[in-house]
Amino acid sequence: MVVALLCFSGVGSADPVKTVDVSRLTLGDVLDALPAEVAALDLGPAPQPGGSRLVSRDEIERTLAEHGMSSVAIKMPGSVRVVGAAKRVSPPELARLAEPSVRAALPEGVEYVKLEAGSEVTLSPRARVEKVELGRFPRRAGTQRASAILVFGGDGGISFRLPATVVGVVSDEAARPDVSRNGRLLLVLQRGAMRVAADGAALADASVGETLPVRVSATGRVVRARIISASEAELLESP
Repeated sequence: MVVALLCFSGVGSADPVKTVDVSRLTLGDVLDALPAEVAALDLGPAPQPGGSRLVSRDEIERTLAEHGMSSVAIKMPGSVRVVGAAKRVSPPELARLAEPSVRAALPEGVEYVKLEAGSEVTLSPRARVEKVELGRFPRRAGTQRASAILVFGGDGGISFRLPATVVGVVSDEAARPDVSRNGRLLLVLQRGAMRVAADGAALADASVGETLPVRVSATGRVVRARIISASEAELLESP
């Protein structure tokens, strides 16, 4: 059994403050000069950037007890205030920070113009844009807007999701729908091992992933279908 020698002192004075830039808090983030096996003990989530958390003597004693350790000889006050490291990022700074990831997320045929973010945000100093969840640009040539979620990460964990708007120029080619109105489609209905297929005609422009009305050639019936490719659609109801 490892014995952690901790001595708790100083009641009545202001809580000492520790600033951290991690997603999980360990005992080593709160107290100095601890043995490695004690310093590595997990104390749960760290405060968000700009936030704080009070770590009490009782909490530390419980954590030690859960790992078969006792507290008797390194000094510590009654509690420690832990603050999440933070920096304020203005919309122009945010756009510069996110631009490489936004550019990488753009579909073919769309040229990056700018990123629009609503207001200043608070982030970890080590935060970075790990990915961009980009919505669809309208299938219209020229300057268009698409919604986006910037996913920031730090210390190996997602720490912040920020909505934004991406402005881009959609080329004539990119503006063309995958399926044009009156275009021919193979309609497919899959039910377990059974597969039904029929010819049809699109009744609207649409792109892969979108749903549109399709007229079944053999019967004239109009059904709903989801575009799979430029020549095939999945029936959402029996023809």
